[in-house]
Amino acid sequence: SQNTNGMGAVFRPCLSKVAREEHNIDRIETAVGGNTKFATDESSDDYTFGMRGNTSTSETQQSVDHATINNSITSPYHDCWSIGCNTKGAQGNGTRHDVLRLQRMSCLPRYISVDNIVTGNCGSTYCVCCHGHKLMCWGYNNYGSVSNQQYIVHTIARVWSNHQCLSHTIMQLLLRYLDEINALKHPLKPYYIHNNALNAVKFVSTGISSFHKFVLLHNDVLYAIGKNEWNQLGIANDDHHCRNIYHRVQIHFFDRRRIKLKKIACALTYSIFLDENGALYACGRAKDGGLGLGDVLWSSTVQRVTLIQTQTSETPTTTMIDIVCGEQHCLALSNEKRLFSWGSNRWGQLGHGRQGPKTAEYRPKIVKYVRHMQVEKIDCGSNHSVILSIGKVYCFGCNLNCECGNGRTKSVCLPELNKTLSEYFVTDIKCGFQHNVAKTQTDCFYLWGMNDFNQCLHESPSQSSVVKVPTKYSGHVHSDQLEHVIIDMYPGWKETRIVTAKTRRVSYL
Repeated sequence: SQNTNGMGAVFRPCLSKVAREEHNIDRIETAVGGNTKFATDESSDDYTFGMRGNTSTSETQQSVDHATINNSITSPYHDCWSIGCNTKGAQGNGTRHDVLRLQRMSCLPRYISVDNIVTGNCGSTYCVCCHGHKLMCWGYNNYGSVSNQQYIVHTIARVWSNHQCLSHTIMQLLLRYLDEINALKHPLKPYYIHNNALNAVKFVSTGISSFHKFVLLHNDVLYAIGKNEWNQLGIANDDHHCRNIYHRVQIHFFDRRRIKLKKIACALTYSIFLDENGALYACGRAKDGGLGLGDVLWSSTVQRVTLIQTQTSETPTTTMIDIVCGEQHCLALSNEKRLFSWGSNRWGQLGHGRQGPKTAEYRPKIVKYVRHMQVEKIDCGSNHSVILSIGKVYCFGCNLNCECGNGRTKSVCLPELNKTLSEYFVTDIKCGFQHNVAKTQTDCFYLWGMNDFNQCLHESPSQSSVVKVPTKYSGHVHSDQLEHVIIDMYPGWKETRIVTAKTRRVSYL
């Protein structure tokens, strides 16, 4: 740029290595006086260029005789923090040591924007970032739910190629016995499984109890990966090698029928699909009716789900707008803001006022207790359910670890208003395996439930491993003398992750 101050401007970065073509510039900031700072995704250093000589940026600011207005700037890039169990590498920090105090996930790239974090059983984790253009995963991998097949095969192939021993037969043997190879490998650090600027990830399937996952791209290409013992991926496993899918496989059932999917929810042994027209589909095995297919308890192929029409208001035009799954039960939200549930009801998690192994529902059935409420959001833990209606939180189901947040441990068979949160207007709810997070209108976060690894961000006394009622997280996240604004919290299996953005006090002329 032009040297307007005549003090010897710098026209290129001071460190020559950042000018190399292999470095990608992720961030550029221009300060008062023309100083410019940028950072690359391959280095932890920031580099500055611009004005040099006797006039620094701070001196330039001081020389301008104008009033300044103090404000704060929030970075568009996010940091991720985690706490909880780390036996299978769920913390993504490269170790297996449990993290009992909030710790920054330093293994994640420095400059990313987190879109969503999805956790499966035992802490297998998917992180969608950069508006879907990047997808990373880490953690539990016994069934390939965070498969690193490509890394393993390519590494072995590269070694064998150097010795001129690689052949097609050898590669086929590798693929055939890959389940034994992957069963020994739990990725302890995040790694990319999708990094494409053209075909971004539309969404990743949810399901805190599942050992399998689906990934849908924006071009409507659907991939499946993970455990398939009960055909929960919609893939027939007549061949023994299809019981666990360690390398993503494309599912053609929906694109061949020109069905566009909106969401996929995974239970332990089955999957539920929601299309953009509000129709439900299911595959897998559910002995307690979780498929919603009536007497059909096992389906190796995807089938359409129908509703129980109990009243005239539930007409055939009733469609679904959201779907979530627990371990063996499901909740669905209709376009009329009505709540439907089906599947296992051992702990009263369906909200029909009864519980026990013989009270399961085999087709989606409306929950009459909240029939006249405008249900806005739904979510499921392993064996409990949480719904949100006009700022109020209702919990029901298993309560052995105070998942319902009422201070007791007796199961709740009907949706029960959480009295602690009734004083606030809640805008979002999320369920982990046995703990929950609620976000209020004032951006305060409340956590409750199982806390054996401090996943509720509360250091419990030794004699207690649960948080009985929703407790506000009043901690502050600081690093590098910068305060972090909490963007969102994601409860997982036995861990909780916090996404933050850095804020800095700045002065405007």
